[in-house]
Amino acid sequence: MKYLSVCSGIEATTVAWHSLGWEPLAFSEIEPFPRKMLTHHYPDVPLHGDFTVLREQDWIKDADILVGGTPCQAFSVAGLRNSLGDDRGNLTLEFVRLADAIDDLRSDGTVIVWENVPGVLSVKDNAFGCFLGALVGNDEPLIPTGGKWTNSGMVMGPKRRAAWRVLDAQYFGVAQRRRRLFVVASARDGFDPAEVLFERQGLRRDTPPRRKQGQEPSATIAQCFDRQRSDEYGEANIASTMSARDYKDATDLVAQPIPDIVGALSCNSGPNGHDAGNFACNQAVDAGHVIAQPMATSFYANEGSHGMGDNSEISVTLKAHPKTSNLAAVSTGMAVRRLTPRECERLQGFPDDYTAIPGAADGPRYKALGNSMAVPVMAWIGKRIANEYH
Repeated sequence: MKYLSVCSGIEATTVAWHSLGWEPLAFSEIEPFPRKMLTHHYPDVPLHGDFTVLREQDWIKDADILVGGTPCQAFSVAGLRNSLGDDRGNLTLEFVRLADAIDDLRSDGTVIVWENVPGVLSVKDNAFGCFLGALVGNDEPLIPTGGKWTNSGMVMGPKRRAAWRVLDAQYFGVAQRRRRLFVVASARDGFDPAEVLFERQGLRRDTPPRRKQGQEPSATIAQCFDRQRSDEYGEANIASTMSARDYKDATDLVAQPIPDIVGALSCNSGPNGHDAGNFACNQAVDAGHVIAQPMATSFYANEGSHGMGDNSEISVTLKAHPKTSNLAAVSTGMAVRRLTPRECERLQGFPDDYTAIPGAADGPRYKALGNSMAVPVMAWIGKRIANEYH
């Protein structure tokens, strides 16, 4: 299987689908830093710029899958939401034109995978209805039943069948809430997009994960604390470090201020204000992992032979790196630290230092990761396409 990836970014698709044995036919990306990354990691894969010119190329007929996440800024609730009136928003329709051009050159239909923010479902000009109608071959935009688009559904038209569903990355093994809309479509005989995106819960009697926002902190942090003692000292649950923002931006991957973070993360949070070593989480943050690391004596900065010192010089409990850095990883009050690029890579499911190409600054790495798809979600979709592709 070969796939053509457009608006490729840093290629979450290729990282996710490599284990399936699928090969990228070509990439298409215009942003400078992602282009450098793609050239660094995949020097043998053709790299194009503007994908709107590709429909004139004959080689696109070899694409068994067309995959891409067109720019979302025109649909995001954090932006002006000019939708199809924005050149970036109009690329959704250019994506359909490329899909049509591929199918015109093939004897069977290509499989189409498209990703964007859920905000596209609610813009005033019915952009999703325009996109969906064009994708399935309707002459007019589709109008949602009830006046608004739901988070999942399926439609059939003269050209293709299409299914859509909002998926949240937190249920695919990464520690962030990241809701994105995925559309799978195809004109291929025997290929049912619904079998890719929808699960038959009724037969297996499974129920989707449920919890209220802020309930049950992520396991990597929560497991470091003695819940019984936390309850004894009246400490609150830790809120999620990830904001569930509806747009692709580096701020998706920045820790948010948490007013009620538990006292055990501060260095003097014991019952008497100084006996933190009896119950606090003695740990160090090592490039993204919160690791339990018992300390031999105490938390005091200037400790004597018996580990005692002046309470005014109590050091912070957590360090950005246990050996090489004196920077505090967690502070008291409203102050928080920014996540490292490596932590952001892990939150998106990428290998460590995937974006750390030679000469890479942190800023472009944050932006590229914030714009990316979550690798585990794309891996799940890829496996289900493989099961349905005959």
